[in-house]
Amino acid sequence: MIFLGTDQADLDYFNFVGNIVKPSKSVNLSGVEIDKRLTFDNHILNICKIVNNKTNALVRIRSYLDNYHAQQVANAYILSQFNYCNLIWMFCSKTTNQKIIRAHKRALRITYQDNFSPYKELLKHGHNDTIHQRNLQDLMLEVFKSLKKLNPSFMWDFFKFNDIPYELRRCPLLELPDTRGRIYGIYTLGFRSKVSWNDLPVNIKSANSLEEFQKLLKDFIKDKEIPCNCRLCRD
Repeated sequence: MIFLGTDQADLDYFNFVGNIVKPSKSVNLSGVEIDKRLTFDNHILNICKIVNNKTNALVRIRSYLDNYHAQQVANAYILSQFNYCNLIWMFCSKTTNQKIIRAHKRALRITYQDNFSPYKELLKHGHNDTIHQRNLQDLMLEVFKSLKKLNPSFMWDFFKFNDIPYELRRCPLLELPDTRGRIYGIYTLGFRSKVSWNDLPVNIKSANSLEEFQKLLKDFIKDKEIPCNCRLCRD
């Protein structure tokens, strides 16, 4: 059991119906390590370790693969590690995000056998996106499915439109939650997902089907990135 936001020294135990329960700094729930501050630093560090170990495996067989098959192996075997429950931890700290970038960059270097190009050039080799941009794509897809009621019902009420009596050119905007801080306010999934959705072009948000939305979003990100002004996207 963890007590969110509580220092270990402040609470040594919890008495539950005569049973003494000692708090932990983190707990593993369905493969996601949740810490008491909800930073997910340990979880992301574990992901990066797995990615680096799998990259080491790719090093041993890279000479037997051409670029195409090396990229297929990297996407399916290595970079897929960043896809599991990514919406939970995607708005991490800048320091933690640098660890993700280093692990991603190393995997790309081995995949394309390029030891000198900077990270942005490595991304261009196979038309790759940063892990954060990939996460944003998944997030926008989840928002669309919630609005169209294509995902589990507990998500349907999470995104609501502003009740505005006049028509906007940008089409109805999602209602932003009341925020009183940064870490548990503007840096949360509930806030950032709605801000990015509101900044998407109208034609994408107005898609009638999931397939149409995916196609429009894919065409959009060929030339631009999904709008995001979180701490990871600001210089």
